Amino acid sequence: FLRSFEKTCRQYQLPKEQWARYLTPGLKGPALEAFAELPAESDQDYEAIKAALQRRYNLTPEVYRKKFRSLQKRAAESYSAVVSHLTTLFRQWVRGLKIDTLESLEDLLIKEQFVQLCPPEIQEWLLDRKPETALEAGELADFHAANRASVDQSRGSPKGSSGWKPNSARPPDITAAAPPSVPVSAGEGGANPSSPGRSVRRRCFICDSTNHLLAACPQRKKPASTAGGGYPSTSPSVLFVTRSEGSANVNQQAVIVGIQVSVGLRDTAAEVTLVRPGLVSPADFIPGRTLAVKGFGGVRPAVPMARVYLDWGAGRGLREVGVSENIPTDVLLGTDLGKLVSQYVLE
Repeated sequence: FLRSFEKTCRQYQLPKEQWARYLTPGLKGPALEAFAELPAESDQDYEAIKAALQRRYNLTPEVYRKKFRSLQKRAAESYSAVVSHLTTLFRQWVRGLKIDTLESLEDLLIKEQFVQLCPPEIQEWLLDRKPETALEAGELADFHAANRASVDQSRGSPKGSSGWKPNSARPPDITAAAPPSVPVSAGEGGANPSSPGRSVRRRCFICDSTNHLLAACPQRKKPASTAGGGYPSTSPSVLFVTRSEGSANVNQQAVIVGIQVSVGLRDTAAEVTLVRPGLVSPADFIPGRTLAVKGFGGVRPAVPMARVYLDWGAGRGLREVGVSENIPTDVLLGTDLGKLVSQYVLE
C-alpha cells in the first residue's frame, strides 16, 4: 500500500511535505491507532508516520528475509508471479537494512550463509549480538569457540564434544543429552531450587514418580498400538509447558509454517512437533498416515500427519509433523527438531 501511495504521489508531482496530508485520511484499524499515538509534531512528517506503521505491522527486515527464503509457488500462480513476489520481498529485506551498495549486499549474503554453517550454540551467540558484517560475525564465532574450549578443558571434557556435525541431515537429538526440566509448583518450597534450606522434588513427566526421571520411565518404553498408517508402535509423549497469566513468554518464538509466520512454544518434554490445522493446507496432509501421541493421563489420540516447510530458527526444511487442535499455541516445537534457537523477542 505504501509503495503504491508513494508512486501515485510522484505521478502527481506532489511535494513530499504534503504526502502525510493525503495519507492519513485513508488510515483505519491498527494503522489509524499507530498514527494517533504519534506526537503532534509528527502529524505532517510522512517518514515518521511510515515508520510507525511498519512497527505496528511488524514489517522488519527479518520478517521479509524469512518470507523470501520460505516463499512457495501456489497451484494457481504463474512462475512469473513468483519471481515478482521474490523480487518484492528481497527489496524490502535489503531496504530495511539500508543496503545500498553492491559491497554491502555481498557482505549481507556472506554473513547469512556463514551463520547457517555454524553450530546451533554459535548461531544463538551470533543472533544475540547482531554482528553488522561477516568479518565481525567470524570474529565473534572464534571468540565463542575459544572461550567454550577453555571452559570444556577446565571441566575435563574433550575438545569439540558438542556432538554437532555440519553435514548431518537431521538436527541432534537432545532428549538424552539434556537433563529433564524440573517442574516446580508454588507448594514445593518456592521457585528457587538453589536457595538455602529449600529442596525441589524432581518428578517424572510421564508417571509423576519421584523414583526416576522421564528418560528412565518404564511407561515411556511400553509399546502402544500401531496407528492407522504403520507408524512406529511407541507413542511419543507430548507434555505442555503451561504458564500463569501475565508471565514472561520465555518459551515462545516466531516460527514459519509454509509461508505463514506464527508463534511456537518450545517444550523439552514433547518428543514430536505438532501444528494446528489452520496452518496446514489440504495438499500437505499425508494420506493414510496418523501419529499416536501420549498426553497427560495416558491418553493416546491418533492425529493426522502432514509434510510442511518449517523454519524454527535453528534450521529449516520439510518436516513431518502431527496436526492437532489440542495444543496451547499454533505450533508446539518438540525435541525432534534438536536444539531450538530463537532470534526474536516477542513484544
